[in-house]
Parts: sequence; C-alpha cells; structure tokens
Amino acid sequence: MVSPPPIDRVAYLRLRWRARIATGSFLLVGVWLSYRMARLGASPFAVIPFLALAALGAAAWPVLRGMWARSFAARPVTLRLDPDSGELVDRAAATDDEPRRHQAFTGEVRPPRRW
Repeated sequence: MVSPPPIDRVAYLRLRWRARIATGSFLLVGVWLSYRMARLGASPFAVIPFLALAALGAAAWPVLRGMWARSFAARPVTLRLDPDSGELVDRAAATDDEPRRHQAFTGEVRPPRRW
C-alpha cells in the first residue's frame, strides 16, 4: 500500500473557502451599493454610494489578491513517479536518439518559393 503524499489538503480547502466567502461578501456589498446608487438616480446623494463603491473596490483588490494567492500557494501538487512523463526528467536529455541534422542547411530539402 502506498502512503499518501505529505500534503495538508485541509489547510488548502480552508484557505480556498475563506477566499470564496470573502469574494462573495465583497461582491454582495458591491451589488447592494450599485443598487442604492441606481435607486438614487441623479440625486446629489448618489455620490455617497459611488464613493463607498470605489472604496470597496480599493479595499477588495489587495485583500482578495492576498487571500487567493495564499490559497493558490497551498494548493496540493503531486508529481507522477513515472520518469517518462517528463516532469522529473528533462525530455531532451531522456531521448536516446541522436539529433537529426537540419534539413534546410544541408540542401536535402529545397527552400519554399515565396513569390
């Protein structure tokens, strides 16, 4: 029986759910502020939800970017143990064949006619 890789999947799922909840919360507040701004129409008081919406966007950008970056960094990455997959071994170094000569420089193939 193969033991599972040492990955803390619970921490990743917790960080991802926190980022999703925070994104939904910011989105919900943003939709509500947009609704209030639209309801006020051309009233001078419509600038209040507009400024609140701008402040919300300015606050949401660094907060959500940090939360999603931490979630992405905690994402479990598992590599296959098969060396033919190219993940653990360089694909170019793993080939046994000699590299072919360049055909265009040797004259084996005629160059394409462009005009």
